[in-house]
Amino acid sequence: MEIEVVVNKEILNYKEAIFFGLSMRQFLCSASAIAIAVMVYLFFDEKLGRELASWLCILCATPVAIAGFFQYNGLTFERLLWAIFKTKVLLADRRLYHSVNYRYLLLEEAQAESAQQKKKQSIQKRWQLMKRAVFGRNRSDSGNGDERIKKASQYHHGSLRKSSRIRRISMKDQQKRTKRQNVKSEYTN
Repeated sequence: MEIEVVVNKEILNYKEAIFFGLSMRQFLCSASAIAIAVMVYLFFDEKLGRELASWLCILCATPVAIAGFFQYNGLTFERLLWAIFKTKVLLADRRLYHSVNYRYLLLEEAQAESAQQKKKQSIQKRWQLMKRAVFGRNRSDSGNGDERIKKASQYHHGSLRKSSRIRRISMKDQQKRTKRQNVKSEYTN
């Protein structure tokens, strides 16, 4: 004796059968359609006659019965009605579709990251140069810590760099002056 388990080809289309091979939704909609048809027939039988009452029963019960069995692109009847109502009434406006170039966005992001890396590297290089300028190669020849901090802040704000430029210029001026004096003294002698 073999036991077989039946598996649907499409697992997403699986629906559990509860009553008479119908799902719970289908069974409830069918039962409510029958109840509506019976109530309409009993209410309108004497007033409209048997034939008109039966046509009215069909008209009233059909939408409820269809709601249980209807599916369109995975949407049930009420969800489809809601989607139609939402697109035609609630959001009835001109829709603009914009394309997004993800490659361009990624490229911009990569360029921004590389710019940040370059900035970080340049800051590190400046810091290294500042350390060398302030502290020199040996830390022992630069004095105590407070002086170092003052020199570092001066260097950072530019005053030390300006003064070192002025010193260089003044030294060059002195060298030129001494050369002129030497040249003058040679001519006078």
